[in-house]
Amino acid sequence: MDDVDFSAIVREHGPVVYRVIYRLVGSRQEAEDLVQETFIRAYRHLPKYRGEASLRTWLCRIATNVAITWLQSRQQWEHPTDPERLSRVEFAGTALGGLAQGDGSEEVCLRRDVAVALARLSPALRVTLALRIYADLSYTEIAEALNCPIGTVMSRLNAARKVLRGSLSGWLKEGRESDEP
Repeated sequence: MDDVDFSAIVREHGPVVYRVIYRLVGSRQEAEDLVQETFIRAYRHLPKYRGEASLRTWLCRIATNVAITWLQSRQQWEHPTDPERLSRVEFAGTALGGLAQGDGSEEVCLRRDVAVALARLSPALRVTLALRIYADLSYTEIAEALNCPIGTVMSRLNAARKVLRGSLSGWLKEGRESDEP
């Protein structure tokens, strides 16, 4: 990667890196800062990039490491269900704690509940799900990014879906009832 236009890499992969980090840290401002940190680290380590994994997978691995380090330094990683932390989780640019339960349409309420449910996932499940949904990585790419077996990726995604299904069961039941004639 001698003649690399790094700005093109940032333009192409920046949105994916942002989505992954944002879903892990729950703050737009922090996500923007951590995206910059991710690309600084990637730039510094670009000569070491061997091309064994796709560039997107490599950047997602750096991004998750940066986000996890940031969360651990603030002791927010181990306690994702802490009510104070959940009140700071952002949804559509607004801290969830600033939204009353009755605020907004059903869609706003559903989005808020999904954001809280995602924030409550264990770190391993949240990272794996973020890489699958927000980075659109394949199971193999997630395994490479997390340096774990593909079976672990599959079990984590299954567990995350099960937890989310349980957390959002009220919404799922309502959706089924409204679809019936």
